[in-house]
This record gives sequence, structure tokens and C-alpha cells, in this order.
Amino acid sequence: MPLNRVQRKLRSRIGVHAALALKSLDPLADVASKAEIDEYERLADPERKYLPEERRRRAWHLYQADQARLQLEASKAGRLPTGRGYADA
Repeated sequence: MPLNRVQRKLRSRIGVHAALALKSLDPLADVASKAEIDEYERLADPERKYLPEERRRRAWHLYQADQARLQLEASKAGRLPTGRGYADA
């Protein structure tokens, strides 16, 4: 029996949470290479005045902002459907 839209969405969420449970607790390390991590950290704290944890937190937010910016550009160009949770990713 085929799944309806709500069931597919719930099934996807289950899969995502199960996969994330098996990955590293550091989300930035999971989505970016070491060079990218270093670049975001340099952008977040060019003077190296913050503790490593704070630098990593700020770098993660810069990464998230970049991803959201890319999603916005893609939606404006018609490459992503709008209003389907893409802004939440």
C-alpha cells in the first residue's frame, strides 16, 4: 500500500534521526571537509580571541547562513520548490 504525503515525511524524519544518531556529535565535521571547517573558523574568529568551542559554534552558524543563502538563490532560480520545508533544512 503506498504511503501518503504525511507518512512519507514521517518516514523520512525517522531515517534522518536514525542516521544522525550514528554520526559524530559535531555536525560541522559531518558536512564539511577539514579545509572548509578551518575557513569558516577563520571567518568567525580572525583574531583567534575566542575559545575553540565558541569559535566552532560561530563557524557552524556561518556555515548554516551560507547554506540558507544557497537555498534562497536556488529557490529564486526555480531549482527548488518553495514552501516545502527547504528553509528549515
